[in-house]
Amino acid sequence: MNKLTKKTIIGLVSATLLAIPFGTTALSVSAQSQTTAEEATMPEEKLVPITLYSDENKTIITEVPESYAEEYTQKLQDKEFRQQEILNSFGSQSDFQVQSSTVRYMGETDILEMLNHLDHSRNWLQYVNNPLGSSALSAAIRIITGSNIMGALGTVLAWGAQELQTRQLNWWKDSAIMVLSGEINGVKSTITPSGKNYPKVYRTLERY
Repeated sequence: MNKLTKKTIIGLVSATLLAIPFGTTALSVSAQSQTTAEEATMPEEKLVPITLYSDENKTIITEVPESYAEEYTQKLQDKEFRQQEILNSFGSQSDFQVQSSTVRYMGETDILEMLNHLDHSRNWLQYVNNPLGSSALSAAIRIITGSNIMGALGTVLAWGAQELQTRQLNWWKDSAIMVLSGEINGVKSTITPSGKNYPKVYRTLERY
């Protein structure tokens, strides 16, 4: 009876010892899974817009994670670095992996459709592919200059707010009038992911 008892005790102790690593491993895997799930649900870091280049007709900005914004801004003090970043915004450099650019246009039809949202005195789309007469052009200019066109423009273009906010309201008004007057063809927006930690993306807005 004593021998059986000793064997039983030894067996139970051995089984317990063998079970400990498996239990510990299971707990470790569970903890790792929980950590991974928490990391996956963490919000992405805020992106800060930083201007690379800007003139009357063209603006190039980058979007940089907030924690790198100061460092990146300091690097831009180097003219060669800034110039390289401007070249990178074209998406043609071979020193990093560039993903496909997203290109959008604002043309005459978009502006006429915008006018339809702002003014119901006529069907502005009747002027698609037809020159506006002086009377219609003057009316369009009055509507554009006297309105906050951003809401209607955003509805028509379905562009992101960040794209529209790249330039001030008056720049968009002037661009719309320039398109209707035949001075330019439209406005082009190009968004190019960098494929790097930062900047995350290049945004170019230009009249063409």
